[in-house]
Amino acid sequence: MAKEKFIIVAGYGETTRTNVEALLEDYFMAYKRSHVLVLPFEDRPSQGQIYAHQIATGLNIPTVVLSKPNTNLTQIGGATLSETSDPYQAIVDDFSGEEAEAFILWSESDPHCLATLSACQEAGIPSLDLCLGLAEISPVEGVKAFEKPVEDPTLDEEPEALTKPEVLDFALPETTPEVAMDYISERLKVIKKAIKEIEEAL
Repeated sequence: MAKEKFIIVAGYGETTRTNVEALLEDYFMAYKRSHVLVLPFEDRPSQGQIYAHQIATGLNIPTVVLSKPNTNLTQIGGATLSETSDPYQAIVDDFSGEEAEAFILWSESDPHCLATLSACQEAGIPSLDLCLGLAEISPVEGVKAFEKPVEDPTLDEEPEALTKPEVLDFALPETTPEVAMDYISERLKVIKKAIKEIEEAL
């Protein structure tokens, strides 16, 4: 008996039931063998994934969901939940070396598509565009998804102390009272001049 082939359907690209049904039915009917539909998602299935599950169910093809524990499977009733904290890493862990293909509901702006493509590249799984007649999606060098923004390490540093304003030195020289009074008089002139300049500036 031929080994099971896994068909991974992922992504949130826009499609129609007619499109998904035509492509999947033609594919499953063309390859007379045992298939398993695999749906990876984080919080909720995409509309395209729901269509794929309904079509697979009609053809007696089982569905396995890769998602977080306690995921609500109401929209994909009858599917088996394989619990994982990272459904895209689970593609790598569970299907590397297996006979599998990924049908991605492709959208370049969808991080779920990029996550699936990245995982499939790592696992050696071919990726096809389910929104575009199962056209091959070319591998993209360095594809990454869901990268956390790099935190600026300087944000945790203590702010530099404010520069202290220059303090006028009023220390009196060691001399006679007469010389000291002259010194104080000169310093007062400097202060009055500084005040006047500030007032003019304002």
